[in-house]
Amino acid sequence: AQTTTERETTRGNRENMTGLKKIAVISLLAIANIPKWDSTAASVDDHVCAEEFDDDLDNEFDWVELSEVKRNYYESIGWTQKHWDSGAYPYYVQGWDELGKGRQDALITLGWTKNRWENANGWGEKAVGETIPWRKLSHEQRTAAEYLGYNAINWHAHEWGKEFNPTVTHLSIPELEVMGLDYLGQQDVEVELRDGNTLQDDEFGERKTMPMTEYMRELKNGTMLYLKYEDYDVFKEHIRAQIGSKVLTYMREALNKSPLAEKGVYKKEYNDIETDDYNWLIWVGGTNSSTSMHYDDDAFNFLWVVEGRKRVVLLPNDERTAEDYDCIVEVNGGDHSCWTGEDILNGPLPPHAIEVELGPGDGIAIPYLCWHAVKNLEPTVAYGFRVDSTDEDEDEDSGKEKNDDDVDDEEEDSSGDSSGDDNDDEN
Repeated sequence: AQTTTERETTRGNRENMTGLKKIAVISLLAIANIPKWDSTAASVDDHVCAEEFDDDLDNEFDWVELSEVKRNYYESIGWTQKHWDSGAYPYYVQGWDELGKGRQDALITLGWTKNRWENANGWGEKAVGETIPWRKLSHEQRTAAEYLGYNAINWHAHEWGKEFNPTVTHLSIPELEVMGLDYLGQQDVEVELRDGNTLQDDEFGERKTMPMTEYMRELKNGTMLYLKYEDYDVFKEHIRAQIGSKVLTYMREALNKSPLAEKGVYKKEYNDIETDDYNWLIWVGGTNSSTSMHYDDDAFNFLWVVEGRKRVVLLPNDERTAEDYDCIVEVNGGDHSCWTGEDILNGPLPPHAIEVELGPGDGIAIPYLCWHAVKNLEPTVAYGFRVDSTDEDEDEDSGKEKNDDDVDDEEEDSSGDSSGDDNDDEN
């Protein structure tokens, strides 16, 4: 909780604050989605509760003398060892006139103007030049970025995925194990198919429809057409009762009892998420059909093979690959998926890649924003379960609200004990 002194400081004019308190407040405003500091706005403690720290005391230590926790925090809001030890504040907490001509010129090169800088609303706002991948910056843009302290590693570091920990497990799900190629061949439904032999995205390409029975015959004859139902594909309605509802029920039950749950990869909160067609997936493809390199914005993304074999190649999406791959197609601005057009399935494995082969009963949890591509080594049927990152955030929020409600209920029960006893006596 904030001390009285801290509350008075955050209520005061920004110019009266020390440098570190400025940075802390700006960071907290960003977290709370509050507009850029305005001394006439509501006090910060009406919105957020800052962790107490003594910035003056921290300033007495060199960077290497700070605890790892503090270094990680200061790095997350823009500090570097060079800034810290020299006493120079990161440029983005300064007003335009405080920047100096060198930084002003660099920011202008990246697309900023004085007016836009002074009126920037919200943490993380970017000029056009700041959205370009490092390796596509012009010489002038890269020079400007380097002047501001950036390099290939930290340029877009905030967009990287979480820990790179692909996790393979084997699950027995009898109710789904019977839903292989023979089962699908008996379904009298129309299916929609995509190109399973492209390096491009499969989100916007041409699609073809045919009866499931015809597709099963084509599959045995080596077709490269790929049945993939993801998101809210309208064709999911045709097989929701026969397949979708079973995947949602039985796969989630199996995951909840699996090693993935024990390791915390599959979180217990996922059991309480209200599911619909978005959360279940099906992939049916012939030999050598594939899904090209991309990442998905899913908090939990699980693929499980019923029949056949799949080869999965995965890459970390972090500083190790920061200069190597760009999005040529972004769905929802990259908040859904991002496709590179690169071939990582054929030829030597790229540096840092992990290769996994999955057979019947094998499944893999693909990390958040992890680069990956998948090839079917023989006719294959697989199902999946996923949790969107926004669903996870909403579930965490609802969990907090539920806990708050429980506390309120307990307080009400406690305060109502005496009246309850009176009623019992009357009865």
